Amino acid sequence: REVHQLPTMSDSSKFVQSQDSIFGKDVSNEKCGWFGHRTPLVLGAKNDKQSLKRLKQKCHLSVPPQLRCAVWISSVARVANPQLPITETDAYGTIGNKKSIEMKWEFALNAVFPNPADRDDAVAPDLGLTQEVLNQLIHNDYPIPEEGAKQLTLVLCALQQVVGIEYSPTIPDIATLLLTHMPASYAYATISEMINDTSQYIPVSQKEYYSWCKTYEFYVQKQSSAHFKVMTNCGALKPEGLDPIFKRFFISILKRE
Repeated sequence: REVHQLPTMSDSSKFVQSQDSIFGKDVSNEKCGWFGHRTPLVLGAKNDKQSLKRLKQKCHLSVPPQLRCAVWISSVARVANPQLPITETDAYGTIGNKKSIEMKWEFALNAVFPNPADRDDAVAPDLGLTQEVLNQLIHNDYPIPEEGAKQLTLVLCALQQVVGIEYSPTIPDIATLLLTHMPASYAYATISEMINDTSQYIPVSQKEYYSWCKTYEFYVQKQSSAHFKVMTNCGALKPEGLDPIFKRFFISILKRE
């Protein structure tokens, strides 16, 4: 009979290792002098702007591939939950929190697919991106292998039916990016945390999306009346005119690497 040992206190504080759930490739292990392999993300971290600035500076130096799962989810949890102590948000990316994340993911999957056999036939919701563009994302932009597409589909289905997201056209691309260094359970948990504070990350309804468009229109008007006039005349500041920018423009011109 196989005996499973519980992680020690020392093991629990270690960061989980990244895994590629989209392409199934090995994640490289690179040396890094500015991120350790266990908590804290930032030495002497406190809930203040200076500490957050140091974390951002570290991320700008690049996050080693093997730690991207841990750093991404911990960083998102920190920004989305400013009321929590740093020790708690850092713990999101540790081995000690892995079981909790996986249990919540299984709960979500069982809620959406009471019959596990239905998971293989699931259709990914486009969340406002349109099925045509979602198919382009999966089959042309990356393209994503069949198993990776299944993982993406499960995450999108859970976000729609458990979290209640009907319209958030940036989520399919965000989920795809996260899954290049995370299992589906962590991608689901990370996006769920993003949704806790949409002002920091993404609009999660059509009303919020239109608010983003209107805010951008005010910004252009304030910064340059000449640009505002040109963009208004050609319809570029209307929601449909901003769609190519706000939905996928930058993602489509930048390579995943």
